[in-house]
Amino acid sequence: MNHPVTVPVATVFIPAYNAAAYLGQAIESVVAQTHRDFELLVIDDGSRDATREIAAGWAARDPRIQVISRENRGRSATRNEAFDRARGRFLAVLDADDLCAPLRLERQVAFMEANPDVALCGARTIHFHDVAELAHAAPSRSVLRKHPVDPAGIRAAHFFECAVRQSTAMFRMDTVRARGYRYNPDYPVAEDFELFNRIVANHTVTNLPEVLVHYRRHEHQSTHLQGPQVHLYMASAARETWRQYGIATASTGDQAKLMRPERFARMGDLPRVVSSYRALMRTAEQRGGVDVELLGNHMLMHLRRLLKLRLRFREPYAIPEELPGIGRLTAPVTPAPSTSSR
Repeated sequence: MNHPVTVPVATVFIPAYNAAAYLGQAIESVVAQTHRDFELLVIDDGSRDATREIAAGWAARDPRIQVISRENRGRSATRNEAFDRARGRFLAVLDADDLCAPLRLERQVAFMEANPDVALCGARTIHFHDVAELAHAAPSRSVLRKHPVDPAGIRAAHFFECAVRQSTAMFRMDTVRARGYRYNPDYPVAEDFELFNRIVANHTVTNLPEVLVHYRRHEHQSTHLQGPQVHLYMASAARETWRQYGIATASTGDQAKLMRPERFARMGDLPRVVSSYRALMRTAEQRGGVDVELLGNHMLMHLRRLLKLRLRFREPYAIPEELPGIGRLTAPVTPAPSTSSR
């Protein structure tokens, strides 16, 4: 007798590379969800530690967990594989070093089902270093600023940074498949910002106004190890969005000076940065759909950081000649597309 295949409402995806130190806690946080109708897909991207064994041990105890181990293919390829394999109507991402709050799936699934126009839903986070901290942790002002709730706030924040934390992201898979959204393999870092930037430009994106994920801070994170490169890749991804609002930069390096002037701009660049910010504000006000107050707050924050660091004689980061996948940064390059054609 043939039994019908049960399709879960949600797929939870954990990409894992040398994640043995944290993976067990991440999986445990998914298994403890109040929403029970899910599958958990763990893709071991060629780890050299005990990642595979830890994931397999959990899978042996819970049939909802599927583990795939293979050779290393990199971040974007691993995330795209999850898009291909997910059976749920919604795909929730959780990086292997982070933790879900127990109500994460319940809250996000209910919201996505009630709001069919939303293509991507995030949430707020608490930063922590050790699990023992979580009992006393609270979202910082920085987190509240960087991860606004409504679409207009998210569009404002996305001119400067990723307004949806990857470990909080829940995708509507019908939209992902219909538009052919994929992570760009040319981005070894900031691949989330590049993809989310395209989705924000074309769909409704929101963050739920509650903490649903605990975001672990540690010295092995790419943002810690490759901070300047992360921001240069983000600048490459954002060029087309800024161009659509009237700010056409001559190079990815010049774009980085606008998005992170405290890191890349010199005092001589200040007049151009300020004039670009003013022009962006005018266009955002004219077009609507962007929280201009939040946009202005981001601009002021970066200008203050620039002045503070240069007055302390802190030199900006040098902009390299090129980055893998992006090409030359000190000469004009083709902007990243604003819609998914890949």
